[in-house]
Amino acid sequence: MQEAAREFQIALRIYPEYPEAVENYGLAEARMGNEQEARKLLETAVSLTSKVSPDYTLMKVNLAQHLMTLGQMEDALKLLNEAIADSPGYAPAWSSRAVIRRNCAAIGSKQQPSAGAA
Repeated sequence: MQEAAREFQIALRIYPEYPEAVENYGLAEARMGNEQEARKLLETAVSLTSKVSPDYTLMKVNLAQHLMTLGQMEDALKLLNEAIADSPGYAPAWSSRAVIRRNCAAIGSKQQPSAGAA
């Protein structure tokens, strides 16, 4: 994974605003346990991607899934609600939001995420 991270760094030196490279670098950092660096990179990838790009919703869902692993369910839910509002036919957004709701229900969370978009 270290080699992949180095190659993403090279790609980003060549083209610093290449959203797919930023996102993939973020996913690699997450796999290596660098959670905060991963979050920063995934957020940057979303901000670099045009809302009309076919990758925009995928990037938002990937960021939301990362936030879920960090236990930041409210932030993840907000992103998923936005993704569903923007692309209601994107099943991974619905599925990820269902996982949050299931997990919160399973632990009887007093901090049940807000309802948001239905």
